[in-house]
Amino acid sequence: MLRLNESDQAAVDRALTNATPTAAIASCAAYDQALNVVLYSPSAPMLPEVFYRAIGDWLFNNSPTTAREIWNKQLVAADPSVGAAFDAKLSSGQFSSWRALVESFDGAVNRLVALHIANALIANGMPIGDAVGLKVVDWPMTSEFATGKRPMSIIPLTSAYCDANQIASFGAAFAASITGSLSCSRTDVKRVLKQCIDTVVASTGTLKLS
Repeated sequence: MLRLNESDQAAVDRALTNATPTAAIASCAAYDQALNVVLYSPSAPMLPEVFYRAIGDWLFNNSPTTAREIWNKQLVAADPSVGAAFDAKLSSGQFSSWRALVESFDGAVNRLVALHIANALIANGMPIGDAVGLKVVDWPMTSEFATGKRPMSIIPLTSAYCDANQIASFGAAFAASITGSLSCSRTDVKRVLKQCIDTVVASTGTLKLS
């Protein structure tokens, strides 16, 4: 996967320059999709984010289709504790609107989960007053999602709270995660974004250098 070629440095440098439209990549490493290798120039300045972005591009290209879909749609499973908390809040009878119930949750990710559940109830013609005592973790229209068995997209959150350049590609996100520079203004959004990244990495198995 990782090709070191000091004996033919001119060819490596040429490949590095032509492998990607991002000029900065040419400084030390780049992923060559046609060869399915990471080309590494040992004589060039070592820029960790550039190097790891090339590794990330290779990982993504060699991951299963299902893992690539998880990244492309930025899918994560809902935390089942949110569904349980939704049931408890609903049973309390303290909320006069779905909006008030959703906004009672802390954290952008938890509110998104609660919003999806509330929207499913609304779509099925369920006024909040009639839903007291209903268990969303058991109700057929919401149980799969509320118990974490059906994922949701966090793109609305990452596009609002994360660095656009870092989430523009898996390679960029992987590099930012590895180097500790992943930038999200909400810690809970950063956490689930890393879940997406880790899923793709795990799907490729053991990283082998050849």
